[in-house]
Amino acid sequence: MRNIATRLGAGVLVISGLFAATLGGCPVTGTGGATGGVGGAFNLAPIALITADVTTGTVPLTVSFSSSRSSDDGLILSRSWDFGDGATSLDISPRHTFMTIGEFTVTLTVTDDAGAVGTETVVITVTEPPIARISVNDTQAENAPATFRFDATNSVDPDGEIVEFEWDFDDGARETLDVVDHTFATAGTYRVRLTVTDDAGITDEATVLIRVGIRQPSIELRIPPPDVQRLVLTQDAPLWVQGVFEVEPGVQRTIRAGIDGDRDACNALSFRFNVLDAEEQFDFQGHFQPIRGAAFDPEGRRLLSTSDDGTAQIYDAGNGFLISSFDGSGQLDGAAWTPDGASIVYGQSNGAVILRSASNGTIIRTMTSHTAAVRDVAVSPDGSRILSGGADGQAILWSATDGTVLGAFSPGAAVNAVAFHPTDSNQIATGDANGVITLWNVDSGTVVRTITGHTDAVNDIEYSAAGSLLASAGDNRQLFVWNVADGTVRTTFTGHTADVNAVALTTTPARLVSGGDDGVGVWDLDAGTLLAVIRPCASPITALTASPNGADVIASVGAFSDVQLDTDPPNGNDLNITAGAALQLQRVEDLDGADVPTGDYFVWVEIDTDQSEPTRAYANATITVIDALSSTIDADTAKAPLLNDQVTVIVNPDASRQVFDLGPVSAGDRIFLNFVTTPGFGTTKDPLGDYGLMLLDATQDIFAWFQRLGGEDFVLFSPNSKLVIAENTTNLYVVTDGGHSVDVRIQRQTNLNAPRAQRVYVRFDGASDVGVGNQPAINVPPLDAADFNQFFAVSPNWGDAQTATIKTELMKQLRAQYAAYNITFVSSDEVAADPSLAPAPPFQTIYVGGFNLSLFGLADYVDPRNDTAIGSAIVYASRVAQVGATGGFANPADTPATLGFALGNVAAHECGHLLGLRHTDDAGDLMARAGVFDPTATVSIKAAAPTTQEQIDNLPAIGTQNAPRLLEETVGTP
Repeated sequence: MRNIATRLGAGVLVISGLFAATLGGCPVTGTGGATGGVGGAFNLAPIALITADVTTGTVPLTVSFSSSRSSDDGLILSRSWDFGDGATSLDISPRHTFMTIGEFTVTLTVTDDAGAVGTETVVITVTEPPIARISVNDTQAENAPATFRFDATNSVDPDGEIVEFEWDFDDGARETLDVVDHTFATAGTYRVRLTVTDDAGITDEATVLIRVGIRQPSIELRIPPPDVQRLVLTQDAPLWVQGVFEVEPGVQRTIRAGIDGDRDACNALSFRFNVLDAEEQFDFQGHFQPIRGAAFDPEGRRLLSTSDDGTAQIYDAGNGFLISSFDGSGQLDGAAWTPDGASIVYGQSNGAVILRSASNGTIIRTMTSHTAAVRDVAVSPDGSRILSGGADGQAILWSATDGTVLGAFSPGAAVNAVAFHPTDSNQIATGDANGVITLWNVDSGTVVRTITGHTDAVNDIEYSAAGSLLASAGDNRQLFVWNVADGTVRTTFTGHTADVNAVALTTTPARLVSGGDDGVGVWDLDAGTLLAVIRPCASPITALTASPNGADVIASVGAFSDVQLDTDPPNGNDLNITAGAALQLQRVEDLDGADVPTGDYFVWVEIDTDQSEPTRAYANATITVIDALSSTIDADTAKAPLLNDQVTVIVNPDASRQVFDLGPVSAGDRIFLNFVTTPGFGTTKDPLGDYGLMLLDATQDIFAWFQRLGGEDFVLFSPNSKLVIAENTTNLYVVTDGGHSVDVRIQRQTNLNAPRAQRVYVRFDGASDVGVGNQPAINVPPLDAADFNQFFAVSPNWGDAQTATIKTELMKQLRAQYAAYNITFVSSDEVAADPSLAPAPPFQTIYVGGFNLSLFGLADYVDPRNDTAIGSAIVYASRVAQVGATGGFANPADTPATLGFALGNVAAHECGHLLGLRHTDDAGDLMARAGVFDPTATVSIKAAAPTTQEQIDNLPAIGTQNAPRLLEETVGTP
């Protein structure tokens, strides 16, 4: 207000409300503080005035100050702020963050254009907030009215005391006691809120949901059944689920289903929380598999996380939004930023350390000297060096500029954690799998100090900001803070109930945050007391990172993310689980159209209502997803993982042939085979439709082959099939044709693999009501050569002598075919002459006689591995004689000797079926199929490919029927 004056009278001038008088030209100044001189102007001191948006709050407390309302009679030339914590400012309206608790006297000094000053102060109180905690004896009651006891005595205030409790029961009632019994008169869902206030006036809230007269919905999986331990599904196979649920009538509900990797409803996420009140703020989602590394950027604006899913992801740390995702190689571990925030560093399971642009993902440098997975990484405070620790037992120091190795440090065990000293550029620390922390001199590569106290692996280490302390987390529930100067224990933190995987330190306030298999612990760093526990997930906490200002911590979860599989069910958004549903593993919407990756999963169903939290149920079975099966045997044939020597493989029902490998089996191991029914996952020997089921060894020799073709079962497939491995093999392949799923169980070392001699009874004497295979029972007449005279143009008048010749030649040829094997043949004529030759059970029977228009012979079945050692066959002698007499064979069969030879080969062929041999397409093979088989030709028992004519769906033949080997293994040699 200079130049503004009012003349009141002679010698009196009023300036800015103060007065000055002139007497005889000498000034007399009043107490208003104005200054002046002879003939000079007066000046009043400026008036300082502070405004602050808050004067009380919790650390870190950001206050917006302003001096804009300060005034002067002239001009204010400068404003100086002293915030009482060592910080200052010259701004008109500064913002300042108080990083520690306490009372801070903020002083504003304003100076005007005449040098006069004015001051004002305001006290800012920075405190820690109270933490509200609710304990309640139950959270639901079946009927109303219902009484619950609410207890707030577990609430704490770290730097003071709680002076007020206030309950809001959401039914109109309120209470101010710390412990209160409250009755809810009517049914409903109530969100009870507790507000606590401490002696500084700071509040905190907690809530709990109470349900009265509203049953929590329930859901149960019936399929897969509880007794199924493991299901192996190919990616193109359906996953059947069926279950039951209960929900209150009229309550809106949604049912969904899917898989995850850990029986935990949590996803692979990180979550941010405030250190003081342990309040979760928001989470960061995007990873599919457990997170292994996490790090704030230097400004606290971004989060880097790495995962077993092979990705490094960068998020906005202020809201959890995913900014970018970069693919690595294999599993990723460790996470660090360069000091300028321009680059990220992580390790890979292939032993590489990666330096990468944070903005566009360009790989700046790949550093490869580790020979095993990298477990942790760190960047030096000046950004010039990178430190990595690996499962190979090395910590390697790299130049960030060119990737050269500056040093290698070997503590003697896998290095799980590494750290740079924050102020001493010549010191690094490692934590290893033997439980040892080692401080190293970088220049000399020597050990400065070893710190021992962990009894098991050290999983994480972190220096304090000043470098005087080192925190460590390890297995066996161990958590310490050490004095770096002498390696002594400063504080032992006791409270974890499981392995501790991660640790972080904050200075404002002084807190230690730990992450373990049992959740997050927030501790008073100095006292070692546990202040809060956070357990958002059942899965372990695997990584921690503190914000640069120490206010917040981000914890990462070692969980597998859910994969919802019913994103397009027939009935909209509600899965019809009671009827059963086939969930698809390919082109999954929840995976952006990708297939479910191979690996182990657990199937779940979940019911959610508008009045309750979601309720989830898991099946007992482990779901192992493998690649879609090929139709051939090669180096890439999928292995079916056995669990307790059992596996149930669910295959694509629309694929004609699918092959998988059971891996190595040994002589004496017994194989149990069944088909699997869906959707119930039961087992059967009698599936719907045609099928083929084959076992082949590493050389692709057929071990056993079961089949139904054209609706006919001509291969014996019974619960009594022994299927005992005779020789060691590195692979046992299962070939399933027709889209049928298979259950396999292996009983190891049964010692049942010894060959068993076979007896065969050849009946020439006829029999009544003989039923063989799928043919109706007939009366088989005794063999009589006279029956064959009708087939010759001129009757040869054969009789008893010719009959005897035919029998002799038949037995001779039958025995000749199997001379190399331990098989005894005896005829009915020989038994009639000597009853002691009658075969003892078990034995096979071959009837010789009778006529069939289309068959030379027929066996009851093909008996893989000759498990039963019984069964019957017929040689239709009249049909063979008819074709032989009319020139139907390549060689004439028009004499008793040649006819007997042909009948012997037919009998040997049918005996082969009973012994477990199938048809082949090799004309020189005894087991050649009809249309190829000529009983008058020289045929023998040999290795040959199975016939293509007896494959379902016109599939090509696979494997080799090594008949000599099979017979040696089953009946042995003489």
